Amino acid sequence: MLDGFPKIAGLTIFLLFLSAWVASAATLTMNVTATVLSKNQCRFTTKTAILAFGTLSAGVPSPPDVQATASLLIRCVGVDNPATFLISDDDGLFAVGIDSPRMQNAVLPTAYLPYSFSYTPVSASAPTGSDVPVNLSATVRGFDYQNAALGTYFDTITLSILP
Repeated sequence: MLDGFPKIAGLTIFLLFLSAWVASAATLTMNVTATVLSKNQCRFTTKTAILAFGTLSAGVPSPPDVQATASLLIRCVGVDNPATFLISDDDGLFAVGIDSPRMQNAVLPTAYLPYSFSYTPVSASAPTGSDVPVNLSATVRGFDYQNAALGTYFDTITLSILP
């Protein structure tokens, strides 16, 4: 009769260990969102935009962060009023990951200068037929260009708009 006792005791200890492990497992809370786009067509009415940082002084102790700004316009047409749009970007030609754009030196292609880039609004609802301003902003940190290779740096970011 005691032949099954070790199996039952072992199973009981395993279940107690398992329940203690499950009770101490970490949890994660995740937000879930959605954007429902209109049936309209939205387009950039501004054909070009330039973010120019100007001349940066490398070698200067503690150089300041430098910001560049630009703006453009979007217009939506179609049946839904207001129209809801969503803008996205490709992080540029030389990005090293999501939201990690960088400029490349025009003469020394192994030299890069990182910068941050943002725009507002990312998504919005606007009356159809009306121009909606989009503000672009980019920053090069002084720390990043303080010891950068001399020369001209460049990048190209592509913005897309849906719908």
